[in-house]
Amino acid sequence: MAYKKAPVVEAVCEFRLPPDTLWDGTIAGLMWGKLQRTFPDKDSRIVNEVVLTKNAGVMNQTLKPDERVRLFTEDKNRYVQIGTRLVSIHNLKHFEAWERDFEPAINEVFDELNAVVHPDAFQRIGLRFINRIEIPKKSDLAEYFAFRPLVDQDLRGNVKNLIVGCVFEFRNRDACKVQLSDVPSEGGNDTYILDLDYFLKQPKAVSVDQAIQWVNDAYRKIVQIFDKCTTDKLKQTFDVI
Repeated sequence: MAYKKAPVVEAVCEFRLPPDTLWDGTIAGLMWGKLQRTFPDKDSRIVNEVVLTKNAGVMNQTLKPDERVRLFTEDKNRYVQIGTRLVSIHNLKHFEAWERDFEPAINEVFDELNAVVHPDAFQRIGLRFINRIEIPKKSDLAEYFAFRPLVDQDLRGNVKNLIVGCVFEFRNRDACKVQLSDVPSEGGNDTYILDLDYFLKQPKAVSVDQAIQWVNDAYRKIVQIFDKCTTDKLKQTFDVI
């Protein structure tokens, strides 16, 4: 279902490559050379990435710094992020049609990733939609969200911060993390973030040739999950196309 006032504030498509994939510092520059017409502006930053290792049955967590190069469109509404064995496409503007407004950018970046790196598998593929939703202040969540915490009537007035989440599995290889949380409101309404993160949880389960089809299938699944998590009353506020 498409909306004129869709609540998506960021959509992200991510491709992570296996640890044994050959990678060096020239790859970001090579990709920018191929993508520069669409993404003419560039910057970089250092990100501390969480790395999990297992030693003698104990999981250890460390932070590993990684340089991320970002390639921006002129209007800064979309960018590509390139890290070590990581490429992601970020859409920060409203779009009405997946096939017209976001899928072509994913296809373009994916084609250049293949041309430069020639990957033979993916460790993870992900598609994430972050929705910012406003409802009238002190409304009953049941009127707007089918996915919500169940709180006793006597305690509802005591809720000050809200966060609830689940991970749903699909096809024994995919999963979707769904999380609803409240955030500070900038106006007179209550504001919530509905975060839908659909990802390949089984490494290398999707071939390179099947990756784009996986992304399109993931989008359709996210649309279905969003529909199941929200009520008709809420969807009416987005103006169905």
